[in-house]
Amino acid sequence: MMTTDAPLAPSAPPCSPHAGRYRVGADLVPAAERGDLTIADGVIEKIAATLVAQVDQIGGTARRVLGVPLGSGDPDGLPQVRATVTGSVVALEVACTVTYPAPIGRVTDQARRHLIGRIAELTDLTVRQVDITVTALRSTTKTTPRGLQ
Repeated sequence: MMTTDAPLAPSAPPCSPHAGRYRVGADLVPAAERGDLTIADGVIEKIAATLVAQVDQIGGTARRVLGVPLGSGDPDGLPQVRATVTGSVVALEVACTVTYPAPIGRVTDQARRHLIGRIAELTDLTVRQVDITVTALRSTTKTTPRGLQ
């Protein structure tokens, strides 16, 4: 059996039953004095990519190397999004594919409305601009090259 003569560490103060909870009363700091919340561009990009992929007929884009697309696009992947957040205003650039023969204008308008509404709802930011580039049309049917028929 081993014994030490070192004093025991002081015990931690008891936790308040309200620790980590919203408190009403004298402890509440006014909102103007609590600080700021900043949402990084990359966070908005990930949110927007997920949201635009929820729109029917929209798919992911081909990976690019030095601006050259590799393949025609990944329908199960996420579209590429670039976001610029300035204060509480967001500008988005989206690159995606659209399923052929869906009307491109209608699909992109639906995607734009979805992005504007949901980003405002989720982040309390205002989306002022959404530029959508359709990089390719993708078919839902499998085709074989002419020489292999």
